[in-house]
Amino acid sequence: MTDPFESVVGLLQEVTQAHHRLLDLAREEQRALVRGDVQLLQRVVAEQEQVVGQVRELERARMRLLELVAERVGRPVEGLSLRELVNSSPPDVGRRLEEQRRELVSVLTELADVNKANALLVRAHLQYVHDLVAMVTRAADGPASLMVDRWT
Repeated sequence: MTDPFESVVGLLQEVTQAHHRLLDLAREEQRALVRGDVQLLQRVVAEQEQVVGQVRELERARMRLLELVAERVGRPVEGLSLRELVNSSPPDVGRRLEEQRRELVSVLTELADVNKANALLVRAHLQYVHDLVAMVTRAADGPASLMVDRWT
């Protein structure tokens, strides 16, 4: 049977890779938002949904694995943080776990930053559309509406 500590290292590598993919997709989403490329945005969002599904599966696997590790170290799974896991594992595995933890924290921080920027872009686009609709609505209530009515 594979050592649960080693399995955690492998699982964290997979989780980190999935989040790197989400970061790449978030950057692609940003380019699509800036360009106003709706088709690209739809493709990116669909792929993001797939990767998020993979991350959910990895999270379930992580919880099952942590239950094994918690049993081995004699601690409740709820109180077993990644830092505590690093300290409880054999030194070589602990070093690799710490490296994975740092990389994961780094990619999650960067992903949060890109997602915040994307949220600002979406809000700006929504405000633009709102203002455009308001402008068209005001114009429809004025003299220009007579011309539209004549042609319809």
